[in-house]
Amino acid sequence: MTDKNSADSTQCVVVVGGGRDERVKAIEELLGDAGPEATAMLYTSSPNYFTRILGSDRQEALDIRDDNAETLAAAYGDRLRSVGAVGPRLLLLDRNSSLAEALSWEYLRRAVESKAWDLVIREMDGTTAALHRIEAPQQSADLIESFWPRNTRFAALAAGEHIDPAVLDAHEIASTLDVLTAWLSGSSGSVPADLPAIRIVVAGTGEDVRTTTAMAALLGARAAEANPVEPMRRVKSVEGLPTYELVVSVPAEPDREPVVIDGLLRMFFSGVRADVEIGSVLARCLVHQVDFEQGGDDARLRILFVANPSMWPESMIARA
Repeated sequence: MTDKNSADSTQCVVVVGGGRDERVKAIEELLGDAGPEATAMLYTSSPNYFTRILGSDRQEALDIRDDNAETLAAAYGDRLRSVGAVGPRLLLLDRNSSLAEALSWEYLRRAVESKAWDLVIREMDGTTAALHRIEAPQQSADLIESFWPRNTRFAALAAGEHIDPAVLDAHEIASTLDVLTAWLSGSSGSVPADLPAIRIVVAGTGEDVRTTTAMAALLGARAAEANPVEPMRRVKSVEGLPTYELVVSVPAEPDREPVVIDGLLRMFFSGVRADVEIGSVLARCLVHQVDFEQGGDDARLRILFVANPSMWPESMIARA
């Protein structure tokens, strides 16, 4: 089912966390808020269950579709092989399950861009598992980068019609993954201007909601109104180097000490990676000290950064 008339705009919401009954309640609230005339597409790994629970009330307005990344990837791989394709796409499908998940996000993006529905909802089981799925496009992009670095791809484009097909293939995939990563992180980066922002709704109650919401906020997903990163401040110099303090709200104590990589603060929580933008000054610093603070329902990291001598002019270090 698709709406007879294209929607003027489409909202996109991802529902995670809680039990299945709690996610049903969250979805019912979203459908209710959209109004009785609104059309919706629900992308779920439990289509039969949601058809039984929700379908009877909104048969004409609700389109329930099967969210099965493995099936989607297998069909995509079969199509590639049927035309004799070789190169990065098949390599990633064979070696890296995150590309299969990235394909499912691309499916969702195209559903939103089609404007066939007023509301597009993706329901995802679990908490940590769902967050891993949000991270999938970035994981695939990292793998592309390790095989075909960005500078190599752009240099190869100058070859025109003589370009290596594998490099062109890698460049096209990377461009798609850049859009998906920016869209899921809430960044305006590579996202087309007419692609609506994605919103995360965390179902359930209790501690799981707090930690999932905090983690989604760190990932950049729209699950929290507050910015998890407080403004940095200059503090007393350490070892004669310019020193700064940054406070970051977190879901729990990180698996390991955060590090600065490619201008971002990288942290891991229960295996889920969060790359947080920290600005140009801290991007040229090293993590010196990390203190984890827990107060009631709130947890945060107080991080000291010192200037990386290899990236700061000697004159600025001398004035510290």
